[in-house]
Order: sequence, then structure tokens, then C-alpha cells
Amino acid sequence: MIRINLLASGPKGPKQKPQYDVRAQVMLGVGVILIVLAGCWWYASALDNEIEALQGEKQNKQGQIAQLQKQVKQVQDFEQKKKLLEEKNKIIEELERSRTGPVKVLIMSATALIR
Repeated sequence: MIRINLLASGPKGPKQKPQYDVRAQVMLGVGVILIVLAGCWWYASALDNEIEALQGEKQNKQGQIAQLQKQVKQVQDFEQKKKLLEEKNKIIEELERSRTGPVKVLIMSATALIR
């Protein structure tokens, strides 16, 4: 008996294209998008934390700078006072040296008058 095959899936008929599951591809695409968004969120939060840490460090350094500027001002004031005191001491020493001269002259003149 002769068999007649009316279906197109025979060895001589055109080949059928494989059927893809569209739902699986959509779910895979959505999953990839969610993973990418989660990665972006994680990276952004890491950058925010780094920015906060750097701002805290900046404030700490600014506080140290202010403290060091106060110390520099104190040192400059001290140096000015030291210079002023050294000048006063020099003047006092000059006055003491010049004071002994006239006294000796007066003593010598007094002894000369007495003789």
C-alpha cells in the first residue's frame, strides 16, 4: 500500500524553524536589567560612602590647619616679645655701662679737689 504523507515535516519537506520560548527570553532580559541596576546602585552607594569619608577627612584636616595657624600666631607673638625684651636688655646694659663712666669722672674730680 502506498503511503501519502501530507505533513510538511518529512525528509523531503521544508525544515521547520526551532521554536524559542519568548517568556524565558523576556525573563532573562528582565533579570539582566535588574542585575545591572543593582550593580549601578551598589557602585553609586560605594561612591557616596567614599565621598562622605573624604569630606569628613577634609573637615578634620581643616580643623588641624586652624589649630596649627593658632600655634604659628602664638610663636610669632612670642618671637616679637622676645625681640622686644632683647632690645630692652641691650638698652639697659648700655645705660649701665654709660653710668659707670660719669661716676668715675666725678670721683676723680672730687679726689682732685680734696687734695
